[in-house]
Amino acid sequence: MPAVLLALFLPFLPTGILLNYLLYAFSQLTIPTDNVDQSYVAQPRKWDMRLIQSFMFGLGPISPLYDFLTFGVLLWVFRAGPEMFRAG
Repeated sequence: MPAVLLALFLPFLPTGILLNYLLYAFSQLTIPTDNVDQSYVAQPRKWDMRLIQSFMFGLGPISPLYDFLTFGVLLWVFRAGPEMFRAG
């Protein structure tokens, strides 16, 4: 996402793809150093399906709304053409 923001008005060229990959890879470096509480490692736990369901029904509709908002801003605020839509 940050690479897209840096190159908002440019098409995704190979250097942009590499920059996006590099930024993503750096953000994932903390995963191996994550410390899990020993009580969670001792025995498996059941997932709370109600929590997952409420998460899906809560955030699921927000994603398309955000997409429509992004496309609306590109179309009406920036008067974007096909090139900017590809970059955005």
